[in-house]
Amino acid sequence: MEGRIGPGATASAAGLLERDAQLAAAVERVEHTRAAGTGSVVVIEGPAGVGKSTLLDVLVAGRTGFACLRATGGEMEGSFAFGVVRQLLGHVVRRRAIDVVTWPRPVAAALGLGGQAPSTTEVAHDAFVHDAFDGLYWLVAELATAQPLLLVIDDAHWADAASLGFVEYLARRTQDLALAIVLGTRPGPDGDALEVIRRLAQQTQALPIRLVELSLDGVTRVVRERLGTEAAEEFCRACHEATAGNPFLLHELLDQLSADGILPTEEHAEHVATVRTDAVLRAVLIRLARLPEPAVGVAEALAVLEWAPSLSVVAAVAGIDAQTTAEAEAGLLAADLVRSRRGSIAFRHPLVRTAIHDDLAPGRRAHLHARAAQVLHDANTAAETVVPHLLASDPTGDPWRLDVLRAAARAARGRGAHEVAVQALRRLMAESPSAGRDPAALEELGTAELAALDPEAIGTLARGLDRAESPESRARLARALARAHADLGNDLRSALAVLQRQLNDAEALPDDDRLRLEADALSISRLFPGTRRHADARLAELRDATLPADPAAAPLLANLALHALEWVEHADVVARLAERALQDPDRTYPDSGFVFSFAANALTWIGRTDAARAAWDAAVTVGRQRGSAWLHAFALLWRAHLRTRVGELEDAEADIHAVYAMVGGPENPFLDAYGPAFLADILLDRGALDEAEEILAEADPEIAVFVHSSRSRVHLARGRAEDALAEALAAGELLGWKGGRDSPGVLSWRSEAARALAVLGRNAEAVRMAAEERDLAQRADVPRAVGVALHGLAVAEDRPVTRLEEACTALEGSNAPIEQARALVDLGVALRHDRRPRDARTPLRQALDLAHRCGATGLESRAREELLAAGARPRRAALSGVEALTPTELRVARLAAEGRTNREIAQELYVSMRTVGTHLGNAYRKLDIDGRDSLPDALARGADRR
Repeated sequence: MEGRIGPGATASAAGLLERDAQLAAAVERVEHTRAAGTGSVVVIEGPAGVGKSTLLDVLVAGRTGFACLRATGGEMEGSFAFGVVRQLLGHVVRRRAIDVVTWPRPVAAALGLGGQAPSTTEVAHDAFVHDAFDGLYWLVAELATAQPLLLVIDDAHWADAASLGFVEYLARRTQDLALAIVLGTRPGPDGDALEVIRRLAQQTQALPIRLVELSLDGVTRVVRERLGTEAAEEFCRACHEATAGNPFLLHELLDQLSADGILPTEEHAEHVATVRTDAVLRAVLIRLARLPEPAVGVAEALAVLEWAPSLSVVAAVAGIDAQTTAEAEAGLLAADLVRSRRGSIAFRHPLVRTAIHDDLAPGRRAHLHARAAQVLHDANTAAETVVPHLLASDPTGDPWRLDVLRAAARAARGRGAHEVAVQALRRLMAESPSAGRDPAALEELGTAELAALDPEAIGTLARGLDRAESPESRARLARALARAHADLGNDLRSALAVLQRQLNDAEALPDDDRLRLEADALSISRLFPGTRRHADARLAELRDATLPADPAAAPLLANLALHALEWVEHADVVARLAERALQDPDRTYPDSGFVFSFAANALTWIGRTDAARAAWDAAVTVGRQRGSAWLHAFALLWRAHLRTRVGELEDAEADIHAVYAMVGGPENPFLDAYGPAFLADILLDRGALDEAEEILAEADPEIAVFVHSSRSRVHLARGRAEDALAEALAAGELLGWKGGRDSPGVLSWRSEAARALAVLGRNAEAVRMAAEERDLAQRADVPRAVGVALHGLAVAEDRPVTRLEEACTALEGSNAPIEQARALVDLGVALRHDRRPRDARTPLRQALDLAHRCGATGLESRAREELLAAGARPRRAALSGVEALTPTELRVARLAAEGRTNREIAQELYVSMRTVGTHLGNAYRKLDIDGRDSLPDALARGADRR
């Protein structure tokens, strides 16, 4: 067994009395995990002292076929980020020499094996937590693949938030793992930890096991086992009423009655009846008070520490020597208050610790916590272990305390526990009033609050900015404050005002700080009609300026690239600006926030798809390596947009689902707008109209203009031409076309409007709009946009065949296979309607092949139907060979052929290793090969035949 076993593990006289059914249910669920190889979750709930730990002990002891990892939450550990995770996994990683240093940075940081805190430019978007969860998941998956794994957390209600978050993340992904998760928890009022546990139980269909107090019969049996079979029924009933059947309290009560010489007779039942639960716990204190003073001191020190790595630490906090401590330990063991454990001692049950800790006078308690902090610090204990004791003591302002609080804050932020960092830094302010006036300290606290999404960040950063003296620190604080206004206050105007005020004093700034400030200001200015004209004018000036070859200039170059795109400049101009902005992705992406997307998307929208792919692939890599879940998810989402455009629907959908797995949730408006729009486009190409319409219903088009475009396509497919026209025009309005800025490479909204107008019989308007889009596309020299516009023009004109042939020619070299397939299908239909069925078959066969390769099953079905109508016999779906592989199987096979391991493929695709194995097995069978060594040749042969 690995990890630490918490207090309360010793079975009382009650043992597993009246727990047979609960134990059997837990055993059955856990054993099913081993037999079926699928995950399970068990939540054992009950009040303190009811026997959860005893049940867990027996459950673990009987699972000989499992590797067991166990941890215990504690009241003093709630602010130790990933503390429970370290208990579970830290020892096994060290013992088995698992190399996590080469994994994403957050994994090593969470386990205390290295890793640095994120930079201040990374923290605004939850930089570490989700990628730490992902890396830890794969670590657990590897362990569970080697041997069925039993993961047990006792007192889970006291676990730190980061650890509980990981357990929730893990529990939702156990379907293909031989992993059983068992949690022991108390019921109680709503709180963050209990809410996570309840949500986890609901989402995973966990087996709920509720332990209740012993019945009267159960109490009677215990009393008679302890005090003799002649114990009177009235006496047993009184014991039941005094303890409400709680096994721990019953044990304590019987110990006290025995010590007082009370016989279990009917006459003494009246005495027992006067005892209340608090009196039973008071008996613990009475028993302690009877011991020598050193034993009392050791017990009080242990109550403050809650858990100590060694007896010497307890002795130091108690302020007594080793010999006296050993004698005190013997007395506490004899009084059955503690148990010995690995060179130290622990209370027999958390209730014992609580009774002693809560009985301490406030001054005495604070003093002992201060001593505990000093002792643990002197023993080089992790800062985050020391901080809870500092928080429970009175401020002194000692320099070492300030160092510990700063170190704890850095360590917490390095593990993504920003709330913990905030708590430590706020205490730093209380310890040292001068820190509240120090702009560097205010910047540190403010950026931690920003990362924790705490609205207090706005005030903290504003105070820091007011006190900052150096131009560099003022620039950093201004950028952070602007981000706080935007992210926490949803107040872009205030964000812009902060940046503009700082830019007024920008002469003294170094060039890189000035460039970053101006880029941030321009990025926001472009969003408002009142400031956009100024932003456009300033960007026009900068076009003629000589910007340095420095990553600091990248955000401005990205803005310039998007500005050139919007004003329909030639694609070569846009490409030069965008590629300059993206030349150093490792330094550019994290520092420039979302602005780098201006450049990468500009490349997508002008059809430079190879360069765009390289940019987004680099962003995905940087996000993973730096542990920035936001950057990673952001890059995946926009890469999905690119992949859809180049016909990689399966890959695009995998990226989108990976984004939802990382940062999905009800409070992510960006994802809730762009995600549905991009996913709906994939569904439409697959012919899943109902699903596409449903997913677009709640999306916000004011955030993502693509929502309007996707809805227009849905409406037109449904025959709702008026609604389709309205959505297409709304997209154009939102893009700002009335102000002269509008690239047809972003959205072909005019073509969409033209199609709707043609259905409504308004062909002249349709021709005008499609022709305008064609002219803009030709001016920008974007072949995809030209081809789509020509396709729209063909729909509106009387002689569509010529226009459709032009559209197909334009699209042929544009790396837009789905758009090309659509035009080819319509060309085949037009030829067939011209009574040229034989001529129609060639474009229809080309469309069928393109749609099949892209996974556009809806379009593929339409091409097949039209081929049949043209008198052809389209080939049947292949049963073997490369063409028989599903898009997912082909993708997995290609990755395996490149030398990726199953784990690497699973991580890339965000699926389980078992799913990867299934896809590979199917691929081997269809390709008629024995294993992955034969994949490269088999795939190459298939490519040659195609």
